[in-house]
Amino acid sequence: MRNRNIITVFASAMIAVMLLLSLLSVAIAAAPTADASRTIGPKVVGPGEEVEVTVVFKNLLAEPKAFALKEVYPDGWTFTRGTDTASAFKAGPPPEWVWFVVEAGATKNVTYTLTVPVDAEVGNYTIEGTVTGAEVENPVGGDTTITVEEEAPPVEYDLTISSTAGGSVTTPGEGTFSYGEGTPVGLVATAAEGYDFVNWTGDVGTMTNRNAAATTIIMNGDYSITANFEQEAPTPPSFCFIATAAYGTPTAKQIDILREFRDTVLLKSTVGSRLVALYYRTSPPIADFIARHELVRTLVRELLVDPIVWVIQATGDMWRN
Repeated sequence: MRNRNIITVFASAMIAVMLLLSLLSVAIAAAPTADASRTIGPKVVGPGEEVEVTVVFKNLLAEPKAFALKEVYPDGWTFTRGTDTASAFKAGPPPEWVWFVVEAGATKNVTYTLTVPVDAEVGNYTIEGTVTGAEVENPVGGDTTITVEEEAPPVEYDLTISSTAGGSVTTPGEGTFSYGEGTPVGLVATAAEGYDFVNWTGDVGTMTNRNAAATTIIMNGDYSITANFEQEAPTPPSFCFIATAAYGTPTAKQIDILREFRDTVLLKSTVGSRLVALYYRTSPPIADFIARHELVRTLVRELLVDPIVWVIQATGDMWRN
C-alpha cells in the first residue's frame, strides 16, 4: 500500500513537471520573433486612386531564420508589387513574400501599390498582415485603415476677356469662359487695320508674355484681362520740311543725318514718334515761309539747323549703338 502511494506521488510529480515544461514551451514559442510595421499613404483617397504601402519587419531572434510576410487587402482592389528582396513571391491573393534566411537583427522592407476600384463605395477599408518566423505569427502593426471618399469635383475658374478699341481677342474670344485649375489657355489678340497691339493688362501674373499678341495664361484663379490696342503712327515723309527749305534742296547731306537720327532714335520711342508726328503737322507752313525769304532761310540754316546737325553728328557713336 505504501509503495502504491509512493508511485502515485511520483507520477503526480512527473505530470506536474511535464505540464510546467509544456506551459513554459508555449510561453517561449509565443514570444514575438519579428517586429513588423506598416505605413500607408495617402490614407484618404477617392475611387480609382492609388495607395502606396510599405511594410518593414525586423528579426528579433538571436539566430538566422526563414520568414514569410502575408498581406490581406480589400476584395476587388488591384495589387501591384513594388520593391523587395524576397527569395520567393506568391501573388495570391493574398500576396506572400518569403525569405529563406534573415540574419539575426536584420531588417527587411517591402513596398506595393493598391489601386482603389472606380466603383468603390465610400467608407473605411482595412489591410491586415502577419510576419511568420520560427513558427510564430507576428501581427503587422502601424497603419491599417484606408478611407475612401467621394471624388471631389474639379476646381474651375472664370477667365473674363475684353479689348480696347482697335482690335479684338480672336482666341478664345471675348466674354467669360470657365477652365479647370492649372489649365493653360492660349490667347490671340488681333489688331484692326490701322491699329497695333500694345499689351495685355489685368490679372496677368501667370501669363507667359504680357507684351505678345499670342500668349498663354495658366488658370490658377478667377482672372480678368484686357487686350490693348493703339492707332498706328503715320509713316513720316522721307524729307524734312524745314531743313529742306533752309538748305534749298532735299538732297543735302545734312538732311540725311537728320533723317537717320529720326529713324534710329525718335521713331523707336512713343514720345519721339509723337514729336515727329507733331513736327510734320505743324512744319509745312513754317517751311513755306522760310523758303520765300532768303535772309530767314540763311538764319535758320546757320543758327538752328547747322548746330542741331553738328550735335547729332558729334554724338553719333552713342545713338547709333
